[in-house]
Amino acid sequence: MPTAAAAVAATLLACAAAVYYLDGPAEGEGGPGGSSATPSGPPAASAPADPSASASAGYVPGYARAELTAPDSGYEFDLKAGKVVAAETATWYLARDGRAFLPSEDSDAFVAEGGELTVADCLRGIETRPASALPFGALARSRPFCVRSPDRGEIAIVRLVAASADGSVTIAADQYRRTA
Repeated sequence: MPTAAAAVAATLLACAAAVYYLDGPAEGEGGPGGSSATPSGPPAASAPADPSASASAGYVPGYARAELTAPDSGYEFDLKAGKVVAAETATWYLARDGRAFLPSEDSDAFVAEGGELTVADCLRGIETRPASALPFGALARSRPFCVRSPDRGEIAIVRLVAASADGSVTIAADQYRRTA
């Protein structure tokens, strides 16, 4: 029959294993949920953005999780205001060009490999792998993208939610503003 000390030690070991399994290993350790490989190249998508990560990149949250639907190509997404407006009325927008998005002139864009994007991921991606095209076919719900405003003071992290045959397009967007 085990002693009380042995039972406590077994319980602690079980808890530590559960935490390791659920949280994953520390960075640089291998094992379930972790990798010993060091990532290289432009950013892949990372953990969901949180306000402290955005603030550390010099940006603060504006609007969050705005789900917007443009009924047809006569409308565009006003990324500054987080709303749908008539075409050619917003200064920082995301318009449609057939089956693709068209950011406003002098805006920069980056398409993630999948998962979530942070403001820091967007800034790094725009500087290392800017996107010149944003076709709907390449922007599944699991592949977010970001658009930086022409004045570089704002960033929108966008997901294509739906692009229907009737011409309507729905996106979900989060916007961040530079603090300085």
